[in-house]
Amino acid sequence: MDAPAADAPSLEAVFAQARRLAAQGRQADALAVLRPALDEHAPATAWAMAGWCAWTLAEQSASPLALADEAAVAFARAVALDPTREGTLSRMVGRCHLLQADADEAARRGTHLAAATSAYERGYAKGMTSESALLEYAQALYELAVEDTAARPALLARLDAVLAQGPDPAQAPSPWNRQRARAAWLRATVTPTAAERHRLDQQAAMHAERAHAALEEPEVRDAWLAERIEAGRRHLATLSPAARSDGYRGLVQRLGARLEEARGTAPWLAWVHVLADTSQWLQGPAARQRLGEADAILARLEARAPDAEGDPLAVTFARAYYQRLRAMHEPAGARRQVLANAAELLARLRDHPQFPAQAGVMMEQAEVALALAGEGRDAQRHFEHAAQHASAAADLPQTRVPAFSVLLASLVGLQQLQPASERARQIALVAQWLAQADTPPSASTLRLLAAAALSRQDMAEAARLSAAAWEAGAERDVLLPGWRQADAAWANQLAETSERSAWERQHRLLRLATSSR
Repeated sequence: MDAPAADAPSLEAVFAQARRLAAQGRQADALAVLRPALDEHAPATAWAMAGWCAWTLAEQSASPLALADEAAVAFARAVALDPTREGTLSRMVGRCHLLQADADEAARRGTHLAAATSAYERGYAKGMTSESALLEYAQALYELAVEDTAARPALLARLDAVLAQGPDPAQAPSPWNRQRARAAWLRATVTPTAAERHRLDQQAAMHAERAHAALEEPEVRDAWLAERIEAGRRHLATLSPAARSDGYRGLVQRLGARLEEARGTAPWLAWVHVLADTSQWLQGPAARQRLGEADAILARLEARAPDAEGDPLAVTFARAYYQRLRAMHEPAGARRQVLANAAELLARLRDHPQFPAQAGVMMEQAEVALALAGEGRDAQRHFEHAAQHASAAADLPQTRVPAFSVLLASLVGLQQLQPASERARQIALVAQWLAQADTPPSASTLRLLAAAALSRQDMAEAARLSAAAWEAGAERDVLLPGWRQADAAWANQLAETSERSAWERQHRLLRLATSSR
């Protein structure tokens, strides 16, 4: 008997044995039997079976990366051999990449999410239209849009098209309204006008309320409430100074009663961050009162956190953030100690295996070091530490903009202490990165870009950026010293009539800012 005739029964026997083992729930044994037979002669059914076995094991594994990759390769091979299965199996490829995105290191998350969206796109084009599959596709698009700020508008347009295939919002189950709320919140981050951001926030609030009303499990309700509070926190950060008080009161009115119903720690921690953030917009007793509310919540959470797995570390992180902001309202002699306490708390969390939010820890360490540099003592050492932490955080998409901001502020601070031509080039490069990453630029970004321009003696650019920062809502007292210096230097350098017109415009704004209270 020749080789092909002998091979066929052997393959059939292998696949039959694998099917029996898989039916008994022994996927690992079934996969072990299949692997040696998965060559160029193996049919699509064998590759698909191997994919299902590897996927099942990956879902159950604490370290699923290799198994998820094996499953994705097997499903893709099955589709290549039998294109009629594209709709079903491309969805499974997408699932495998989503699992890898959650399990792999943060720097590779975007790559996995891009692969997932591509797989879902192929399945969608081949008839993948079930509600559950569309929700998975929408989630992949949303998560990639969170990671990839440059592609966010295009990804959100695709997300809109997918969500439009779902049920009517008034009758939709909670997952659909949750995803629609998330999409609206994220879309607001790339919307340049305040009116449109307000409309999107209201639209998201409607979907979020419908989603919350349909949830029954306390843990899920708490998780969703924490996400809603975090979205509200992001929205507050986009408001003009004149609109912030009303925005905060509106958030309290919408979510205050829900917060009192929360059983877990996550919603209260999210609210602590709102209180701490908004304290920065207040002065004197009002700021201290807002921080006092945060302190009271943290004290309550610290008393109960040991009963909940993982919560003590999250509470510690929130306490460190609170202490950094509280230091701004302490007497000069006490500020350094409060900041040192925050730094100690963060050092305990850095690289802690049970605290996954390491990007936030690195970013907060950078902020604390920058604040310590502002205290004067050992300023160079603290500026250098801030730059080191910020450089590490800048590698991660979720902290890229704030990391570039702290890195730029640290480099400018070092340049003021000890000018160096190489550092000047670094400042110009980081300023370019920040301008590209934060679009449209926030008031704080414009203020930092102005400081960077001033440090490299580009007085015209520093004055223009200072004027733009003031119009965007930057704090007047912080902005004015550098702006006055740039304005005066630019006035002495004027050469062309067209440049004089630009100088006069920003000079009028400077006079207006100087006279305002």
